[in-house]
Amino acid sequence: MAEAEYTILLVEDDEAVRESVVELISMYGYDCLQAENGQIGLETAKEETPDIIVSDVMMPVMDGFNFVKEVLKDPEIAHIPIIMLTAKVEEQDMLEGLESGAVDYLTKPFNSKELLFKVRNILKSRDEFKSKNWQNLLSESFVEDTYDEDKEFMKDLYKVVTSKMESSNFGVTELAADLNVSERNLYRKVKELTGEPVAAFIREARLQRAHQLLSGNQVKTKSEAAYKVGFKSPRHFSKAYKKRFG
Repeated sequence: MAEAEYTILLVEDDEAVRESVVELISMYGYDCLQAENGQIGLETAKEETPDIIVSDVMMPVMDGFNFVKEVLKDPEIAHIPIIMLTAKVEEQDMLEGLESGAVDYLTKPFNSKELLFKVRNILKSRDEFKSKNWQNLLSESFVEDTYDEDKEFMKDLYKVVTSKMESSNFGVTELAADLNVSERNLYRKVKELTGEPVAAFIREARLQRAHQLLSGNQVKTKSEAAYKVGFKSPRHFSKAYKKRFG
């Protein structure tokens, strides 16, 4: 994924610091959203679902520690990694930030290159995380650093899709209804956890299930597998299956 495709939310009450960080982030091609306190940051995170959050600690209305806790309470944004910026240098304060759920921290004044280094490393790790989830779509085998809320969400997705995929009419609208979430929020969550849109998730689940059926000799032909996983056309399925599994 190109850097320009990433969005970073900066939550910072000091306007001068905000301008400095935004200039730095934008210089390297990242999109940057801004919020002047934790409350606005929380609302922005829910509305925009950024790829990463950089947050100050000492802020009015809602401080950084409580902001992180509120983010982690919401299953729709709990997966977003957070870096904390703070003028506090006491070890206990740093530990409090990490214990609240932040993945890393920087003390002010911070080195701009170090911030970029941390952002890039975290985003790289998230991409690897998404890839692993995608590869393990039907195995329910999730990487260790998956939040419990995300594990449950993925398991619910797995159960609904596998139980309904035989119907060729099953799609995004039906999946959202079964999970009792809006299509918009479903799209956001699946995109963040797998790196792919919902329709691609359903298609991949169908193909992986077909591969299980064929590899385990649970069906005799590809045509039978195609209908079992909701493909209307065996010919279309055969092309998609060959492209996916060779």
